[in-house]
This record gives sequence, C-alpha cells and structure tokens, in this order.
Amino acid sequence: MTVTGGPAGEIRPDGSSTSGAVSADPRDTQEPSATAYAATLGYPHLSVPMGQVEGMPVGISVVGTAWTEDTLIGPAFAYEQASKRRVPPTACKAPVVAGHVTPSHP
Repeated sequence: MTVTGGPAGEIRPDGSSTSGAVSADPRDTQEPSATAYAATLGYPHLSVPMGQVEGMPVGISVVGTAWTEDTLIGPAFAYEQASKRRVPPTACKAPVVAGHVTPSHP
C-alpha cells in the first residue's frame, strides 16, 4: 500500500484560478503517482479514505497486478472498517436522495 499524493486543490464556484494541486514543474520532472502507474499498466487501484488534511479528504492506495481485484477488496475494506477514518463530505450544498437533488434551504 502507498499513500496517495496530497489533497486536491480548491475548486472555486466562480471558476477563478487557484494554486491547486497541479505542479508548475514540467511533466517529466514530476514523481509519478500510484494512480498513474496503475492506469498505465492496467492494474487495479483502490483508494480508501484515511482521514483529512486541512479539511480535505486523503486516501491510501491499494494497487495490485492485473486481475487481482478480488484480493484487493478484502484488505481495503478491512482497513476502512478498522481505521474508521471515512468522513462524510461536508462541501455538498444540496443532498441527493434517490437520484433527485433536494433543496438545502426551504
């Protein structure tokens, strides 16, 4: 298991730019992530919640070789249940119930 990169950058509702999590360094100088390796090689990759950094969720990555999804789910689920680090999102403005957006204010 590897720890994923830092939390994602802020996405502002007005679309204005932020520094974000995207590096200003040239692509070939950046350290590849577990996600990039898994996606490139076609390997299964699960991200399990492991807490928050500055209020943003972060996860632990579980990566396997081709066709090993069944062996990844058990350890990932066990970690999630034992750590109890999953926190429901708070940034959502309107709850979704049965596929319909419910207004958050009457």
